[in-house]
Amino acid sequence: MRFFAANGLTGLRTNLTGDLTVEKVRKIVAEFPEVAGFGIGTKLSSEVKAVAGVIFKQCVMKGLPTLKASNSEDKITLPGRLQLFRGSDAHGMYVSDVIGLDDEDIEIPGAAKVERLLVPFWENGQHSAIPSIEKQKVFVEEQRQRFADIENYPHELSEKLRHLRDDLVQRMRADNSGWEEILNMPENVPEEAKG
Repeated sequence: MRFFAANGLTGLRTNLTGDLTVEKVRKIVAEFPEVAGFGIGTKLSSEVKAVAGVIFKQCVMKGLPTLKASNSEDKITLPGRLQLFRGSDAHGMYVSDVIGLDDEDIEIPGAAKVERLLVPFWENGQHSAIPSIEKQKVFVEEQRQRFADIENYPHELSEKLRHLRDDLVQRMRADNSGWEEILNMPENVPEEAKG
């Protein structure tokens, strides 16, 4: 709130997000009653204890690759039009996955065959047929049988995708935007909160 006011943005109120639980929301409200709202995510809306957190971020804008940069490496998203490549051996067992760019041709060591797993779902106003729950369960179980050790299954980024991500992150961190000359920091904000 003080940051907004210091930059002439009066009347704005903050909405908080980020793996919130009921306990975290209660603590935040007790300490910061001026918070306007919360982004209710998986942990607040799901009744399932072990649930995958899925967030969609744009990875291409106006035909150019983009990403969400973060100081936390596991929160940096992947840029560009992506593809998931899965290699299988001569017996049909899965050997490894590679996340790469859609325009790549990927070779996976030990794989007799490499498949592209991401296929269009919605095209020309039509979507692919959705199998029944029973067929989906059978499919998943058949797929699970093709992993020799699903807990330690190898997966990696393609070299081209890794270089693209690292280059974009480096360019974003260089930050020559001049924001420091435009924004005002509020009084009484600890130095560590300013950087």
